[in-house]
Amino acid sequence: GSPGGSLRVARLLRERWGDLEGDFQRHHQVDLRTVWRRPGQRTGFLGVRRLIRLVDALPADAVVNRHGGITWGTTDELLAQLIEEVAVLAADHRRKKPREVPRPYARPSASAVTGHKAMAAAAAARGMVRHG
Repeated sequence: GSPGGSLRVARLLRERWGDLEGDFQRHHQVDLRTVWRRPGQRTGFLGVRRLIRLVDALPADAVVNRHGGITWGTTDELLAQLIEEVAVLAADHRRKKPREVPRPYARPSASAVTGHKAMAAAAAARGMVRHG
C-alpha cells in the first residue's frame, strides 16, 4: 500500500512537484511555493496539516491523481458501462427490464402523480371517466 498523511504528501512533493504545483494553482488558487515559508512570515504560510487537507481535496481529474497519465473516474466508468450495455442490447435484445442507475437525488416515481393527473386518475378509478 501507499503511506498516508504527511509521508504521502512528502512523497508527492518530492516525486510529482510540477503536477502538484499545477493542480494547486488550478483547483485551489494556491501558490504551492508557500509550503517552504516559515510560520512567522506574514503572508502565505501553508502548514503541513492544511497541505494534507488540500491534497486530499484535489478532484479525481487532478493531474497528480492520474496513474500512468490516464484519468479514469466514475463518469468514465459509467460511460463505458453504458456503451457496453447498449452494444449488448443492440446485438441480441436480451434485457427484459431496463437497468436503473442510482442517482444522488430522488427521482419522482411513476406512482407519484400530482395535480390534475392525480384527479383524473382518481376519477377513472371510481368509474367517473369514460373512454371511447
